[in-house]
Amino acid sequence: KRKDGTLVQVLFQIIPNKNSSGLLIGVTIISRDISEQKKTEIKLRKNEELYRSLIATSPDAILLLDLNGKILMSNKQVAVTLGFNGIEEIQLQNIFSFFTLKDRRRIFRDARKVIESGILKNREYTVIRENGEQIPVEINASLILDMFGKPDGIIVIMRDISERKKAEEAIKNSELRFRSIWENSNDGMRLTNCEGTIVAVNKAYSALIGLNEKDLLGKPFTFIYSKEDCEDPTIELKEYREKFTDR
Repeated sequence: KRKDGTLVQVLFQIIPNKNSSGLLIGVTIISRDISEQKKTEIKLRKNEELYRSLIATSPDAILLLDLNGKILMSNKQVAVTLGFNGIEEIQLQNIFSFFTLKDRRRIFRDARKVIESGILKNREYTVIRENGEQIPVEINASLILDMFGKPDGIIVIMRDISERKKAEEAIKNSELRFRSIWENSNDGMRLTNCEGTIVAVNKAYSALIGLNEKDLLGKPFTFIYSKEDCEDPTIELKEYREKFTDR
């Protein structure tokens, strides 16, 4: 306690003083004010608690690796993604062992890039779960530097993208079915945008009109009508745009 009543944290170094016979005759006490050091330690501890809380509650798998790929720390989502019961089962394992042989050479190369450039973004790989199932994942990684600015570790965020891949595959299949119907239909089909401009036609449509696709694209759909059927294309296009707006 200081003279004004405030408390201050100090570090004591106590050194015994002995005479020539080896008997203790007193002590020397060296004290140092460590208040700022303690404040820094408290701040660091709070930041670390916040950091651990964010990692623990993250929906993504987060890992801390050494420069050789050994898992030093991970959250529960890592175990979930890789199909293990708990994080204890994967601690100190090498992350590279979970990747398929097909992707392993690529992940080695990308790991070197992280060490050289400091970051890796949105790279997709396939990992092997504990039960042998293979799932697609997306990985982002950042390099951690020590107090001297030298590479010390790698933080990896790994996301299971199985559902996203299924959705992409469904869209792809839907587009293929649409394209098959579009290209093989005997009926003429035309696609126009909100302004009434032709953006696509199928072969049957070109054959029906008697014009090539390149002659039709970019033209207003009224381009194909006779003057008897469309005396004023402006009115026709205006009505079209109103219908388009009203769906």
